[in-house]
Amino acid sequence: MSLIKLDIYYKCSFFSILSQGDIKEINFNEILLVSVIAVFIGYIATYLIRYKILHKIAHLIKASSKFGDQDVWSYIMNSKSEDLGWVVIRDIKNNLVYEGWISAFSDGSEKDEIFLKFVKVYQNSTGDFYYKVPALYLSTKKENLIFEFPKINNEKNNLNKEDDKNGGR
Repeated sequence: MSLIKLDIYYKCSFFSILSQGDIKEINFNEILLVSVIAVFIGYIATYLIRYKILHKIAHLIKASSKFGDQDVWSYIMNSKSEDLGWVVIRDIKNNLVYEGWISAFSDGSEKDEIFLKFVKVYQNSTGDFYYKVPALYLSTKKENLIFEFPKINNEKNNLNKEDDKNGGR
């Protein structure tokens, strides 16, 4: 004895009714059911896109090497890795170095902005310490900055140890 009986076979009558032109027979329950299913499919698709599941599967089966973000800036800034959170930013034009934790950033906008926490500011040419500040907002073209990520662990990120011995060559 079955408590739940599912009738898997379901004939959609919506398109056949439209092609016959008899609008009086439209099954509104069918439209409601499809609308509810569409909401769930939308949530699933959003989840797959947001967490780049399809790209991860493609990496796993070696079908693709793409990372799923629009550019490398977005890839780095959207990374969940704590290694990429701590950053050293060199502003060569202003001879400054900012060292801090990435708290927020602009993504895909015309303005290049980054918000850092626990910031130490140094002179770039000498390395002299200037000051420390709890937070700093930086608005300048990212092309004028050099970003360094000192906390990245080479073994964790599968970098070739021979590359490290040869100076990255």
